[in-house]
Amino acid sequence: MFAHGGCVEPGRERGRRPSAGVAMSGCSATELHPAEETLGWSRADLAGVGASGLRDLYRGEPVLSAEIERLFHREWILVSSIERLPAVGSYQSVDLCGAPVVLVRVGEESIRAYHNLCPHRGLPIFSGEGDGGRFVTCPYHQWSFRITGELASLPQREQFSGADLDCVSLAEVDLGIWNGLIFVRLGSGGGEFGELVGDLDRRMSTFLAGPLVEVAQLSFEIESNWKFLVENHVDVYHLWYLHAKTLAAFDHARFEWERCGRGWWSFEPPKAPRHQPPLLHWLPEAEAEGLGAHLIFPNTMVVTSSSCVAAYDVRPVSPTRSKVTLRVRSVLGADPEALVEEIKAFLSEDVEVCEGLQLGAASPAFKLGPLASRHEQPLRHFHEELRASLLLQGE
Repeated sequence: MFAHGGCVEPGRERGRRPSAGVAMSGCSATELHPAEETLGWSRADLAGVGASGLRDLYRGEPVLSAEIERLFHREWILVSSIERLPAVGSYQSVDLCGAPVVLVRVGEESIRAYHNLCPHRGLPIFSGEGDGGRFVTCPYHQWSFRITGELASLPQREQFSGADLDCVSLAEVDLGIWNGLIFVRLGSGGGEFGELVGDLDRRMSTFLAGPLVEVAQLSFEIESNWKFLVENHVDVYHLWYLHAKTLAAFDHARFEWERCGRGWWSFEPPKAPRHQPPLLHWLPEAEAEGLGAHLIFPNTMVVTSSSCVAAYDVRPVSPTRSKVTLRVRSVLGADPEALVEEIKAFLSEDVEVCEGLQLGAASPAFKLGPLASRHEQPLRHFHEELRASLLLQGE
C-alpha cells in the first residue's frame, strides 16, 4: 500500500522482488513471474473482487460492482469545479456511478454537497444545474428545504405529530476543493482530503501559484474500461513510441517521477529550449517549457504545461465503457479551443490504444508479459493501491 504523507524517491520500489526479465524465445508464458502476469493480483485477490482471471478486471460485472461500492462510492472523486457554481443558490446535480449527488453554493465562500435525495421518500429533488434560489422543494409531497439543508416546510404538518421533524434535513456529503476542482466522498475511504492531495499540491506549487480559472470543459465516452486509461496515463514506456510525433519535443530519457501518497507526480523537460513565453506567465524558466503528468488516486489525471493545468477524470459506465471529463484551467483570455486541441493531440492517441486494449481483453488469450522495471513501475503502484482499497473495504 502507498505510504501517506511523503514522496518516494524517483524510481525507488519498496520490497520489490527482482524482475523475471524478458521471456526468451521458446519460453512459455507460465515461466514468467506470476506478479508480472497479473500486476500483483493473486488468485485469492482476484476472487475477492469477483474475478476468475486477470481479464475479468477489465470486463467483469462483479469487478465493476465491487469498484463502484468499495472505490467510487467511498473514495474522493472529482465531480465538478467552482466555476459551475457562480452565485449563492446555484447548484449542480451529479450522477456518481449511480448515486445522485448535488453541489450547492450556500454562501459567497461556501459550497456544500448533499445526497440528492429527499429524506422523506428518497426521490432526487435537484435536476440538472442552475440557480435554485434559497429553497428547494420535492415535487412528490412538496417538502421544502433550505439550501443549507434544513427542512423549511411541509404540507399537512399535523400528519407527523409524532415525528421529530427538527432532525430531518438533506444528508450532507464530504467535500474537498483543490485549486478550483471539487471532490466528494460518499463513504469513509481514502483518508482525509489533505492527505490525498497534499504532496501533489507541494510538487505542483509553481503551476498552481497563479490565477487559474476554468476556460474549457468537455465530456465524452470511450469504449474502454476506466483502469486502462489510468494505467496509460502513468505508463512512461509508451512515450517514445505512441507519442513519437505529438510529444517529440520532450526528452523522455530525462523523465522524472515520484510516488506521492496514493498517486504520483512527474515532469519531463524539453529536448532543447523552446523560447516561447509561457501562457502561465508566473512559471519559473526551469518549469515553463516542461510537461507534467500526475495522478490523484483513483481516477483523476492531471497534465501541466506552460499553457494550462488540465484535469481529466474517468468513471465507469459499464465494464467496457467509460466517461471522461476534461477540465482545462488557464488564465483569463486564453484560447479554449487551442488548449483543448493541444491536449486532444496526445489524448486521442491514448484513447485509441485503450480501446484496443479493451478489445484484447475480450480474448481468452489475454495476459501480460514482463513489465519494464522502471518505466512501467507506476502501473504496479496503481494496482497495489487499487487492490488494497478494494480488498480492505471488502472485508
